Amino acid sequence: MGAALLLGGCALGFNPQRVPASVEIPAEGVIVPLEVADNLPFVQVSVNGSEPLWFMIDTGAFTAIIDDDAAAAAGMKASMRFGTHATSAGDHFGRMDQAAFDRLTIGGATFAGFEGLVADLSHLEAAVDHPFDGVIGIPLMYASVWTIDYPGRQLRIAPASAELPDDEHVLPFLYSGDAPAIEIHVGEVAIQAEIDTGSSSGLDLSPEDAQRFPRDDGPSISIRHQTLTGEVWEELVRLKGTVRIGSLTREGLMVSLARDTMLGGEILSNCIFTIDCPRQRVRIEELAKESAAKPAEEAESNEAAADP
Repeated sequence: MGAALLLGGCALGFNPQRVPASVEIPAEGVIVPLEVADNLPFVQVSVNGSEPLWFMIDTGAFTAIIDDDAAAAAGMKASMRFGTHATSAGDHFGRMDQAAFDRLTIGGATFAGFEGLVADLSHLEAAVDHPFDGVIGIPLMYASVWTIDYPGRQLRIAPASAELPDDEHVLPFLYSGDAPAIEIHVGEVAIQAEIDTGSSSGLDLSPEDAQRFPRDDGPSISIRHQTLTGEVWEELVRLKGTVRIGSLTREGLMVSLARDTMLGGEILSNCIFTIDCPRQRVRIEELAKESAAKPAEEAESNEAAADP
């Protein structure tokens, strides 16, 4: 039995300006430190000139979200709105306040003139044991190329002119709602899976997809997801056969039986993941475990050398 975080998507009874009116990224791009907590990527941002805030990068979120306390400290004024959150916990209609992001900066990259949601995120912060001031949704990535280097603990943001190499790690994607969805293979069967960096689990299968594949006869396990609207328990089972995600393969993978088919942070946590929204492509390169361990070992070595 374990716990995972899954924000899921949202649908609103209004149409906010989710996409930034302007995006400014240096030609050489920007590189900023990344922290990973419970398989979730966090970077520091500034909102409307605020002190540094910790935002999670969530390719499954349809908009930006900021914690209500952080919004108040940044001088943001929220307008009361109501809408429907759609998560694995089900659809929940309720209050979803809206506020203007005049400017959000990540290193030397600036995203200006868009709207997002204001919500109490304190329960999510407790769930992942990491500061949790907000969420960067997929609309902020539309006009640039984002690379989440999980093992190297870096986020790289490049202008739209940057292109991915044509190699075995690159896959095209389509939008499933607002989330990018790629084709993966379970055995010889191809299915569509949304890529959700805001989920700490590995591979989730919808009821329809789960019925198509043989499972191991061993006992199932239950896992608890913390969503934006509450908790939900899901069943974990082991698939028979090979799961292929581009050049990445898994044998006998444990999967969660969920509402939708999604690929989350547990699988991506040993990868360099790039999403190129302008050309609708992703690149998922899995590093050898010894290579992935080097950044952490080097950091520990540097800290030891700095101690008197």
